[in-house]
Amino acid sequence: MAKRGENIYKRKCSRWEAHAIKGYNEHGKAVYSYFYGRFYKEAKDKMFLLLPYVNDSITVKSHKAG
Repeated sequence: MAKRGENIYKRKCSRWEAHAIKGYNEHGKAVYSYFYGRFYKEAKDKMFLLLPYVNDSITVKSHKAG
């Protein structure tokens, strides 16, 4: 079963980590972007504000089934 939600966690070092899939490599494995913040909201805002720019700047091959 796939995970659902925002994928934002508090790390051992007291920072918050958010991650999101930015694409898939040639083997079909997910490639993630990681965003960090001192507060939950800071990590969440970084993820939603910067993810479109990360997706445009990274050339990740899309996985084609079959």
